[in-house]
Amino acid sequence: VPIGLDHFARPDDEMAKALDSRTLHRNFMGYCVKKHTGQVYAFGSTAISQLDNAYIQNLKPTVAYMEAVENSGLAADKGYQLTFRDKVCRDIINTLMCNHFVDLNAISAAFILSLNDLFDLILFDESELQPLLDDHLVTLDNYKLTILPEGKMFLRNVAMLFDPLLKNGDNPTLRYSKTV
Repeated sequence: VPIGLDHFARPDDEMAKALDSRTLHRNFMGYCVKKHTGQVYAFGSTAISQLDNAYIQNLKPTVAYMEAVENSGLAADKGYQLTFRDKVCRDIINTLMCNHFVDLNAISAAFILSLNDLFDLILFDESELQPLLDDHLVTLDNYKLTILPEGKMFLRNVAMLFDPLLKNGDNPTLRYSKTV
């Protein structure tokens, strides 16, 4: 059974069952079921931890990593603290990427936002979905977005519509992979 973009599982595997029940999840390390996700604590040089509100990468040079651990117990090199908007976008995009479905009403309720406030926060423009709707790649019913089988190859294109950072074209320092 295809899972997400690049994973596969046997039909009786818990990940395939989670996909069927729309409860598949993804953390920094890959696809998983919710009971196995949570926060990811990384150990070793270059390792990246994923917390609820931050990502932290350890020092890359092994010697520097070992010295930092010996001296202070910590070897963090850099980190990023997520904003509220980052968390909302991550939830929408993860849900889409994992389950080929997202209920925007449920997302807005989970983050205590009106649907209009949600759309304003993530700079979502519903009209951007129209080409995907016209090509029968997705359906939208009462703000429940489903990626159809024909649309699964365009999963990243759909998810990109919910990333406001991609709409920040005036910042040349922001670089992202491109879809075809």
